[in-house]
Amino acid sequence: MSYISKISAVLILLFSNHLLATEIDCGIIESRKGKYEVSRGTLDIPFITKKKNPDFMFGCVINNGQENFSLRHELSLPTPEKVSINVSATQSEKQNRTTIKSDTMKFKGYGYILMQLEEGDQRGIYDMDIVINNQLAKKVSFNVE
Repeated sequence: MSYISKISAVLILLFSNHLLATEIDCGIIESRKGKYEVSRGTLDIPFITKKKNPDFMFGCVINNGQENFSLRHELSLPTPEKVSINVSATQSEKQNRTTIKSDTMKFKGYGYILMQLEEGDQRGIYDMDIVINNQLAKKVSFNVE
């Protein structure tokens, strides 16, 4: 094995261990003592609007030890119920979903992604890609019922 291959293997191992050390918990979130925590780990989210309960949030909490990290997410909204009659449902779903990309945020050791529902938001599957240090760390699908 060449010197460059050995260095590459070590870097891949270090990077893999770094991602494995990151804990990502998702579900219903509460603020406790100034920190956000997952109070109930679930991907089935009741449809409770911010207007009805301003404290109700869902999302993910990221624990990364003492490491600095960047965090962003991409959220795909539920598929509209109408599908084109001339296109298969799978193609139509991909074409009709709206994706929202967050700004990149910087955290040290602990970070979070919080969501609240508004009047008019859709029920259905919200798919979220969580990106840590420009690498996809986790895919999550919330079922808002």
